[in-house]
Amino acid sequence: MGKNGYEVEADLKAVTDYIESLDRVIVAHSGGVDSTLLVNIAKIALPERVLALSIKSPLVHDFETEAAAKETERIGVPHRVVHFSPLKLDEIISNPPDRCYHCKREMFKIILELAEELGTEHVLDGTNADDTNDYRPGMRALSELKIKSPFLELKIGKERIREMSRYLGISGAERPPLACLATRFPYGEEISAEKIDIVKRAELILISHGFKTVRVRYLGDSPKTAKIEVGASEIERLMSPNLRERVYSEIRRLGFSSVTVDLGGYRPGRMNEGLEGSDVDKR
Repeated sequence: MGKNGYEVEADLKAVTDYIESLDRVIVAHSGGVDSTLLVNIAKIALPERVLALSIKSPLVHDFETEAAAKETERIGVPHRVVHFSPLKLDEIISNPPDRCYHCKREMFKIILELAEELGTEHVLDGTNADDTNDYRPGMRALSELKIKSPFLELKIGKERIREMSRYLGISGAERPPLACLATRFPYGEEISAEKIDIVKRAELILISHGFKTVRVRYLGDSPKTAKIEVGASEIERLMSPNLRERVYSEIRRLGFSSVTVDLGGYRPGRMNEGLEGSDVDKR
């Protein structure tokens, strides 16, 4: 086994030991790579004392919750789905720069209420060390509510999480990053159920055409504009004449009058770039 293999084993042991010391846990399971690995390690550490909990929300693609359910069934971890209605909150609808703080706080308060009912002291989430490299106000909510983030606390980043997932034979280790659908809107652009729905449907169009990394940004109503982001390696395929025309026509039919493509491709934190140099808390 090479050095890298030993490092992966060491990190797996560190996370396993961390969770084992907690006696009983609820894992917030989004269906993404990070929380999927966390649920798998929690199963190893506490075979009969772990519950996975997923949030069903308009701000999450249905296939994410379905992936969470499928994985927990595969490894034999009890799984619950809790409904959350963020679009009832003014702090979400108005979409301020700290929107994620308010959303995470309300969402995890629901999870903590269930934890209290079940007599479970500890709630875990999959925040990792690389998340500190971007503006993520939701992390402040996690800290205030004393949610435990083993990957963050043990300084484990995304690439190592993928390596650990491959080591454990977890499918989906190469799955591209996903994010709350509220991130598709510039700060200050009001969020509504109708706007979320059109963004979801536009992203599903791209996924149906085989694109892996997908974002459709809703840039405003005058004119109603969609900006497509795919992985840098996927741009050439998107711009091939026949496919470009099909994608353009299908997304236009959703109600967008203008459909653009970001030639720089997807990169994390795109909607935060205008905050650079401001006094916004970068936790």
